[in-house]
Amino acid sequence: MATKLHFTETCEPDAPHLIVHVTSTAATVVDVETIPDIHADLAAADLLPDEHLVDAGYVSVGTILDAERDHGVELVGPIPSDSGWQAQDPGAFDISCFAIDWDQQHATCPKGKVSRNWRESASRNGLPIIKVTFRHQDCTHCDDRARCTRSDYNARSITFRPKEQFEAQQKIRAEQGTDAWQQRYAARAGVEGLIAQASARSDIHHARYRGVTKTFLQHILTAMAINLIRLDAWMCGTPLRGAWTSQLARLRPAPTG
Repeated sequence: MATKLHFTETCEPDAPHLIVHVTSTAATVVDVETIPDIHADLAAADLLPDEHLVDAGYVSVGTILDAERDHGVELVGPIPSDSGWQAQDPGAFDISCFAIDWDQQHATCPKGKVSRNWRESASRNGLPIIKVTFRHQDCTHCDDRARCTRSDYNARSITFRPKEQFEAQQKIRAEQGTDAWQQRYAARAGVEGLIAQASARSDIHHARYRGVTKTFLQHILTAMAINLIRLDAWMCGTPLRGAWTSQLARLRPAPTG
């Protein structure tokens, strides 16, 4: 059975970067499904971070809200942008152009027309969603129809998450487009160096045993060895390496002023 490794490491600038959690799963397990167990394990060991930087595969609006509610952890990672064509066209009406009245359960379009229905449903992934549709007579003769829908007949409809998830989603999408968010998230790149180190030092991508349980032991021993290497480097004053460079590039003399 193919397995997948999940490392969690510290990233304080004034301390050694150490692995504090290891998870081994079947390769078929979706990354985002590991977050609740990782946080539960870290909480049991009193190692929960205030901020947890993760790859896009480990984050969703639901896990962000759950991490904050259950553990007080701010889960930080890029969520997908709006995939609708309206969001890609600056002149079109994407979902941010609609006013949503959560109490009255209707939406109002940019032209002031109110939706005709509000239906709670579920996505293909089983996530709760809300579908809102507008009236044909309001959409058919609208001067801005081309900015709203490409259908020749159907009225405009919009689909979105329930209030808490929707508002969090909109907030995160706006934040992750800023330079401040990008600079904050840049620290997550350090874990790529960890994976590279584990691969170079211990050939972590090749399991020495069969089964997740035995492979997990390999991953734990690898993490222990890397932590010892990093502690030794820290105590000896060896600085952390920056971005990976080839051996040839490392031979190039440093520029002089």
